[in-house]
Amino acid sequence: MKTLIPVLAITSLLAGTLAGGSLRPETVSEQAKWLVHLNLDAFRGSETGALFFDSIIKPKAAETPMGFRIKTEDIYAGIHAVTAYGNSYQMSGESIGVLLVRTEPNLRSILEAALIQQEAAGGGSQVRTVQSEPYPVYSVAGGLFGAVLPRNIVVISKSLDQLIAAVDVLEDRIPGLDERTNGFPGLKQTADSFFFLATAEGFNESAVIPPQARVLQLAETARIALGEENSQLALRLTLQARNETTRNQLQKIVEGLLALVSLGQIDNQDLSAIVSNTIVKSDGNDVSVALSYPIDRAFRMLERSMPPPPPPPPPPGVDIEDEVPETDAS
Repeated sequence: MKTLIPVLAITSLLAGTLAGGSLRPETVSEQAKWLVHLNLDAFRGSETGALFFDSIIKPKAAETPMGFRIKTEDIYAGIHAVTAYGNSYQMSGESIGVLLVRTEPNLRSILEAALIQQEAAGGGSQVRTVQSEPYPVYSVAGGLFGAVLPRNIVVISKSLDQLIAAVDVLEDRIPGLDERTNGFPGLKQTADSFFFLATAEGFNESAVIPPQARVLQLAETARIALGEENSQLALRLTLQARNETTRNQLQKIVEGLLALVSLGQIDNQDLSAIVSNTIVKSDGNDVSVALSYPIDRAFRMLERSMPPPPPPPPPPGVDIEDEVPETDAS
C-alpha cells in the first residue's frame, strides 16, 4: 500500500483532458481479461465519498507524496477516474497489467515540473526519462514506467511492452473494448450506475483462484459493483454460468455460504445484519447477489476494523526507553 500511494499520486497528476469519471471502453484493450474502474467524480459526490474524505483524506492533507509540493488533498480532488486492466492472470511483474488515470489538465504542468526537477537533482532521484519521442516515458521508483500522452492521459505499467500496447489502444492503433462483440456483459450500464466496478472472465480456467473461492470455477464471468442507493451502501455481485444447470449449482452454493455465515456469526450484529439484507436471484444464466447497508454503520464497522494509529513521537530530549521512577505507595 505504501508503494501504491505515491504511484497513484504521480499518475493522477500526469493524466488529463478526458473530462468525467465514467468508464471509457475505447481506452481499454479488447484483449482485456479483467478490469477495475473507480469513478472518483461519482464517488466524491456520494455520501460514502464525503465520509471517506473527512476520515481518510483530510487527515493526510498536509502530506506531499514522494517529496512533491502537492498535497494529498489536492491530488484526490483532481482525479476523475482510475482504470486498471490486464490481458492475463499471471502474477509475474511482466503480466500484472496497466493503470490509467484521468485528472484535471491543470495538474499536469505542476507534476511535469516536479518530475523534471526530481530527475535533474540526480543522486538518489527515483525519476528518469527513458524516452522523449513520440511521447515522454518516465521510469519511476525503479520498477514502473509511465507514459505522458498528448491527450493528457498517463499509462503506468511494470512492463514497457504492455505500456506501449496500451498507448496503441488509446491512439486507435489497436482495437478497444468498444469494438468487442462479446465478453464483459452489462459492463457500461453497470459502470454508469455505480462508482466502483470490477469484472473478470476466463478466470475459471486459471490456477489463480484460491481454494476458499473454488465456487468461482463454476462461473465464466464475474462482476462486482459498489455504489449508493437511498443512503445505503449497495453492493452487487453477478456470476454468469455457462448454462442453467451450472447456474442452479452456483445459486445453491451462494445461498449455502450465506446461511453458513449467518449461523456462525450470531454474536456479530454487523455481519448478521448484512447477511439478512442480502438477496440472491437468478436470471438466465446469471446469479446475482445484492446487499445494502446503511452508509454510516458501514463506516463505523470499517473504523473498528482498522488498526489504531501509531503513537505520536516523543518530545525532543525525551527518551521513551527511560525507566519511569517508582513512586512510594505509602
